[in-house]
Amino acid sequence: MQLVINTPGSFLTQKDACFRLKLQDRVMDVSPLKVETIVITNQAMISSQAVVLALEHNIDIIFLDGYGDPVGRIWFSKMGSTALIRRRQLEAFAHPLGLSLVFDLIEPFRLYAEQTAVYLFTGKKIKDAYFDVQDHAVSLNQQGKPVVVDAFQQHLDEAVRYRRRNVKRRYIMQHEAHRLANILLADTGEARPEWLEIKEL
Repeated sequence: MQLVINTPGSFLTQKDACFRLKLQDRVMDVSPLKVETIVITNQAMISSQAVVLALEHNIDIIFLDGYGDPVGRIWFSKMGSTALIRRRQLEAFAHPLGLSLVFDLIEPFRLYAEQTAVYLFTGKKIKDAYFDVQDHAVSLNQQGKPVVVDAFQQHLDEAVRYRRRNVKRRYIMQHEAHRLANILLADTGEARPEWLEIKEL
């Protein structure tokens, strides 16, 4: 699951090998074995113990600004293919192939967000109260963000046909990202790590 923490005053820490989410007098414990990614806004806090727990379980932590745009990321620092892939990404950035690969990866999955938006609007699940208007700009507020995030997470958890199998949409994105990583590693002569070997579905 993706753990999204966007309520002002929320605090994520670690307790007894679990993540502990605190908000005033409410407390919730979550096993790191159930978490794939932690997304946290600039209105919430995270302890160094929670960061270490996430890294020990190879869980990405993504920090968002007040508009929901990513501003930083912490990921597992184990050396190996990740460093090589990062280097190949930088090399591809200066090459026309790099831009092509980025769009090749992103474009098929934009549809997932668009489908979620259409579902929410046609189902009349979006209310004016979910938005804030400031300086000729509109943004989702604290009441609206959970509605959109929950709907998107549910959409990603639905299984669809992919390479002759029923696979959740969220895992299709991971498979395709791994396939792209294999393309980046193809002409390096480096051995491909086991986690990059994608079995055909």
